[in-house]
Amino acid sequence: MEVPMYRVTMLALLSLGSLQLLHAQEQPVSPGSTKESSIEVCDPAGERAYLGRLICKDDSHPQFKRLGSVGMRQDLPPNLSEDAMADALMSSMGGEKIKPGELDHHTVDSYSVECGSDKTVLFLDMYHCDAAAPQEAPAGFRLMN
Repeated sequence: MEVPMYRVTMLALLSLGSLQLLHAQEQPVSPGSTKESSIEVCDPAGERAYLGRLICKDDSHPQFKRLGSVGMRQDLPPNLSEDAMADALMSSMGGEKIKPGELDHHTVDSYSVECGSDKTVLFLDMYHCDAAAPQEAPAGFRLMN
């Protein structure tokens, strides 16, 4: 049985698309590039201190400006009771330490970070005062020690 050429072409394109999707899923997410991968710092001063340690590709320090809060780091589960919703909203304001595997509902801030004409938006979570200062830089930057 002979397979029409358009089917062979379609199967090849679908296979290629699947491989590209798998490759995209394997790529590590750069710290701070999404709400979910927010850079964990302590308080607004920790946000500014971290951003002040960033170094651009040309060895200059970036200009940065707070854009505002962008909501919770991870969405609340659907169909929460009013009490569970109130508890989650209170935890989004910080205070309680996040246990391993627990969802993080902290409010996240976004910053515009500029290296010359290159602009990046980074996300920071300022409710992690129990952790050491982050040592990993977002893609396109390095950190000053």
